[in-house]
Amino acid sequence: MINVFIGLKMKIRVNKPYQKGNIKQIIEKFATNGIVIQDYRNTIKYFRIGKECWNVKSFKKPNIINKLVYSLLRKSKAQRSFEHANYLLKRHILTPKPIGYVECFKGLFLDHSYYVSEQINYDLTPLQLYDYINFPDRENILKQFAAFTFYLHEHGINFLDHNHGNTLIVEKEPGLYDFYLIDLNRMKIGKLSLKQRLENFKRLHLREDMIMIIGQRYAELMHLDVEQTQQIIAKAHAKQTKIHLRKTKWKQKLKSIF
Repeated sequence: MINVFIGLKMKIRVNKPYQKGNIKQIIEKFATNGIVIQDYRNTIKYFRIGKECWNVKSFKKPNIINKLVYSLLRKSKAQRSFEHANYLLKRHILTPKPIGYVECFKGLFLDHSYYVSEQINYDLTPLQLYDYINFPDRENILKQFAAFTFYLHEHGINFLDHNHGNTLIVEKEPGLYDFYLIDLNRMKIGKLSLKQRLENFKRLHLREDMIMIIGQRYAELMHLDVEQTQQIIAKAHAKQTKIHLRKTKWKQKLKSIF
């Protein structure tokens, strides 16, 4: 088998007590080993390492412009994911434990990168609350999700990919839930305006009743007018949905042409 890493310089950074050598071995065998979780755009696999399970995300190879950007101007998605995870945990915001990241360079330019974290078992994502209106304890989970988002905002976390698949929900005891953020590379740190806070819900799959529940709980925590808060979230969500449908329509047209 051809070694795809020949000619590449590998940069590895890990959190203690992990060893660079263990991560290097996994990355070198990534193409042939591991159990696939996702293989769309980015590839995600998990690996058993002794008693632990590691989640390894291989980011899509950047195009020629992004090779320059990530090499000279901006941190790679893997590095940002790793640093954001460490930042969140220091503020008691849950995310799968960050283990390390790998960047592979061809000459001076980034060729591809990987983010390694703990693989966790979870019970659901917000998507199940959208798909199943009779999901057990649905309203309570939505209220706690709103409180979790409020906690993020209070700590200056603007999670730009706050969507239905990027929060893992774990029931730690009956009626009480933990929320883990994943897919962390797109995040901004700093004080959020009220507009930024409420529009942060716009990428989620939300039914009208979900907007009412989330809006009411968030308004209570912020001491805002409930109806106005719900209306702002609903308006931002509707606008984002239209943008998404428009993009999907244009992609389908381009596919039919080419």
